[in-house]
Amino acid sequence: MEPDLSSEPEFAQEEIRRAHRLAYWLIAGLALCFALVALWPTIRSGDSWSSRYDWRYFETMSEMARRSVLWYRELPLWNPYSCGGEVGLANPQSLEGSPTFLLVLLFGTPLGFKLSMLVYLTLGIFGMALLARRLDIGWTGSIVAGLSFGLSGYHALHLAVGHINFAGALLYPLLLYFFIRSTEDLRHLIWAGAVAGWIASLGGTFTPAMAGEVLILWATMQALWPMESEQHTGSRLRDGLRVYGLLVALGLLALCLSAYRMLPTLEFILDHPRPPFRRTPDVTLLKQVVFDLFAYRDFGPLSGRKYWSHEYTARLPQVVIPLLMTPLAVYLLRGKSALSDQSKLLRRLWLLTIVSILLSLGNFSPIAPWSLLQKLPVLRDLRVPSRHLVLAVLWLSLLAGLGVERVMSWLASQSSTRWPQRLVGLALIAAAGFDASLFFAHSFEDVFTVGIPTPRGPVPFFHVQGHWSQMRDLELQGLGVMGCDEEAPLQRADKLNLGDVPQYAFAESTSGQVLRYQHTPNRREITVELHHPGAKLLLNSNWNEHWKASPSTVSVVKEHGQLGLDLSKLPVGQHQIVAYYRPRSFVIGVILSVLSWLAALGLWRRKRLAAA
Repeated sequence: MEPDLSSEPEFAQEEIRRAHRLAYWLIAGLALCFALVALWPTIRSGDSWSSRYDWRYFETMSEMARRSVLWYRELPLWNPYSCGGEVGLANPQSLEGSPTFLLVLLFGTPLGFKLSMLVYLTLGIFGMALLARRLDIGWTGSIVAGLSFGLSGYHALHLAVGHINFAGALLYPLLLYFFIRSTEDLRHLIWAGAVAGWIASLGGTFTPAMAGEVLILWATMQALWPMESEQHTGSRLRDGLRVYGLLVALGLLALCLSAYRMLPTLEFILDHPRPPFRRTPDVTLLKQVVFDLFAYRDFGPLSGRKYWSHEYTARLPQVVIPLLMTPLAVYLLRGKSALSDQSKLLRRLWLLTIVSILLSLGNFSPIAPWSLLQKLPVLRDLRVPSRHLVLAVLWLSLLAGLGVERVMSWLASQSSTRWPQRLVGLALIAAAGFDASLFFAHSFEDVFTVGIPTPRGPVPFFHVQGHWSQMRDLELQGLGVMGCDEEAPLQRADKLNLGDVPQYAFAESTSGQVLRYQHTPNRREITVELHHPGAKLLLNSNWNEHWKASPSTVSVVKEHGQLGLDLSKLPVGQHQIVAYYRPRSFVIGVILSVLSWLAALGLWRRKRLAAA
């Protein structure tokens, strides 16, 4: 909580505010420095591509989207290169709706991804420090909490293996910070909604769902056991309804702000749910969780575990171990009154840690939290329960910050000068920061080592069979790859033509001829000469229900899963036809997002002026 300055003279208030702003800038600079150390192997690799499987997938997807924008001046709505053609922006895994896609556009895909990770790590460290300060944890404890969370092994291995959309988890502290502030000042609900929308637009199915869990868990604790620093009316029912009402408002606001991305994605998820075979059980033992939280691991398989190490590692700095026990020991030895509001925060954080660990244990019982989640719509498509370890890391990092607070308080009581506190504080920051960042850097050794020459502009497009292991290399050369790998459900044609052949054909060759054909990712501009009525033109692409055509007398049809145009209503002669992919949900989403951002910023400015 920020200090109450109401009793201070005006000049003193300004000095205190200036000192706090300087402190936050210093923390941001420190966060950037440690993030640079953590990512140094990736930055040193320059514009090299990755050798890791998941990185290859996301690099391919983002490079194809980048080319749509820069080469063809089109939004990345349809991806013609993968699997015979599939959705682009609507793909739950796509990253193109996030703000950091701008870095990919400006600097190229390999370097853009590395700069994006630098942004997310810096925000993760700084956001957690900001949250800790809001919870009345001291400056040193806040920095240790930020380093513990932002550079945890969870982020290190998930990002190193290529789970770039898991970078959204680094925004959880900022999301929770703005939500907590919104309970006191509704203006901050706008920024909470913006961060939630950012997390959702970054793609993936897990990180948005877990962001909702973070907020729901915190709101539940606040409703049941409020702290003195939190606004409450004395009625827990009224306070609970208010905080849950804010959650609903935040969710709606996030959906509106990111509607350009979320409406097409939600439409796709509802129309094409993930196959049930992906909903597989997994169980983690409690003793394994302890090792998961502190073990030093490399990327690879783990004995007796279903998935590889990146799905189970959530390594915290070793200095966190004694720090976690310190405030708990003080609480137990001195009683509940010894820590006042911090004792309530301590209890809340431990309860949240226990719930998060129970979620990460998986299907250990039919009534386990994870087993129950798998019965809910959308959430039932999630897998790998151990990914919930990031929630445990979030709460444990704050607990480590409380531990530092206790150490600093004890040192203050033992010495009349501040030097012991400063030296120990610097030692704790250095121990947490370098331990975590060096593990992070180690995890990224030899991840980006591949050099791939790519064309500088559009090249003739056609499909090849290929193989999933060749998907990136072939697509980067401008080819469509049938032998691809895709997590999202696919709508595939029974057969498409391979090789450097025309990307169109009349169902009956005597029906007419194509005089001109221009191919871009989202459009097919065609000039045809019809010889007989009743013609049907087949395009060498998978069908999707959101393809449209003009003039309106031309209908888009599905022919054994292939994209086709019914020209039967056109008279004999020459015609200009355009087939284009533009989901109505995207158009509505863009309009809703623009209006929502204008309204949100206008409301923020109005309330800010009123407060001033």
